[in-house]
Amino acid sequence: LQTKLITYVPTDASCIELFALVLAMPGALPRRGSSSATMHGMGRRGARFGIGAALALGRLCGDFFLPSVAAALASAAEPLAGSQELHCPTDRGPWLLVLEQVSMSAALLATGALSEARALAAAALEEALTDVRAALDDCPVGVAAAYRALALAVALDPAAPSQLLALNNALHFQQLASGWLIYAFNNQAEHDLTFIDDSAWPIASAEFDDEQRAFASTLASAGAASSPPREGVPRGTRLPGLSVAIVTLCAYPPGTLLPRLASSVHRLYAERHGYSYRCLGGGGDAGALTGGRPEAWGKIRAVLEVLEEGIFDWVVWVDCDMFFMDLTATLDSILVRYASKDGEAALDPEPQLLITEDSQMLNTAIFFVRRSAWSIDLLRRVWGPADGSPSPWVNHTWWEQAAFAHILLGDNHRRWLGGDGAEARGAWAAPAYPAEVRVVPQFEVNSYHPISSRLVSETWETGRFVLSFNGVKSLSAPLVASILHANYYELFCDLNDIPFSRREPLGNAALSTWISDDDLPMPVQLSPPPSPTSEQGREPKQK
Repeated sequence: LQTKLITYVPTDASCIELFALVLAMPGALPRRGSSSATMHGMGRRGARFGIGAALALGRLCGDFFLPSVAAALASAAEPLAGSQELHCPTDRGPWLLVLEQVSMSAALLATGALSEARALAAAALEEALTDVRAALDDCPVGVAAAYRALALAVALDPAAPSQLLALNNALHFQQLASGWLIYAFNNQAEHDLTFIDDSAWPIASAEFDDEQRAFASTLASAGAASSPPREGVPRGTRLPGLSVAIVTLCAYPPGTLLPRLASSVHRLYAERHGYSYRCLGGGGDAGALTGGRPEAWGKIRAVLEVLEEGIFDWVVWVDCDMFFMDLTATLDSILVRYASKDGEAALDPEPQLLITEDSQMLNTAIFFVRRSAWSIDLLRRVWGPADGSPSPWVNHTWWEQAAFAHILLGDNHRRWLGGDGAEARGAWAAPAYPAEVRVVPQFEVNSYHPISSRLVSETWETGRFVLSFNGVKSLSAPLVASILHANYYELFCDLNDIPFSRREPLGNAALSTWISDDDLPMPVQLSPPPSPTSEQGREPKQK
């Protein structure tokens, strides 16, 4: 081994680069053609190989490297010696090599060799993500495990120049891991957690969830979970000459109440502030935009088409299940708070995209995108490869959100390739998102209803700008969701003094008999549409 290393490796290579090369040497460990049945014998062979590698590296790099490598190699051999399933093909792809690298990274974490752990996890991701489509189909648990190892190695290093920045980067590696894990859970695992928890990969679903919540809550308590706002911006701020379009797609079955109520809210809001409003319907509109994909993908083409018109300075996408609950708040005020600098009247030219994040990852229920070549290129890349082939994320559980996350964050592991050399190149100082992106706190524009927030994400309360019904229907029932939509529409109208002549008739008041007042956080009795003469002096609603 020492002879091979001296012969084939540049003399200025770092110890971890030597170590990675040793792991990749042909014949060092069984790779292609192995099966889960033959993996039982890999532990002893791996341990013997580890001792030789540690000795060779100890001679070349100094004895300081010997203890951590030896301990890590011995520990990393344990998963290979058991009977856990790999859940990834061994006759194609890099998955046995990736397993070795991820297991080694996790073991190095325990020894405190965090720089080496980062470099190995980054190397594993570089191997795994060579073909994203194949990785999704073949080994999503393995990719999730690699992201988890890298997140821990970044977050837990006390030598990081900025602990909060390190934690923020680590959280976004966790978010990426979460996307791969949910795909494995819904597709390969068929909703069986033991598929993940009992696999050969160093990741367990409950433990991973705890880690992600811990990182997110620490950042939130420190006020470091989003971009810093500009202070003292009035909620009603309007920028002279700024043109804004609000775009949505309401693709729901005929007779659904929500599209009618949402478009009423959106239109009233747009009229109040002079914004353009584009509400695309279902049927032909959705089909033309999605090209046969799930309807959530329609937002990408819809926003892209409006941007390419070259008319509006900013385009704001809003999901159809969102209500602007406060008509006094402007979209301009959000732009000024998060896309301008103190003391400057105009918006900062650098920000191109404003997004929010929930407890899982970035959330595209609402996002602001600037008219620019950067924005158009981003949306085209999210839609799919330049060669016209479909996006590998088309049928992901989170659809276009998973594509956004991969495009914006998916190369971040490369900052840590090469161990200490990467850190010297400024990997610690780089924020998770590109410089063109600003993260707006969820409470500002994307507060959830209590049913879907579960008090984990930001929960809407009176006085907050935007209410999202994301997840309400799936977490309750269609009837419950319909009643909530109607009740909150009434609340929107009452809070903003909308005259009855401008309100959508609710109808279906009989639905209120299905659920008692105690079952919902809002009143369920719906006021019948008033007669034209009853606008003055109407009696209070029953609560």
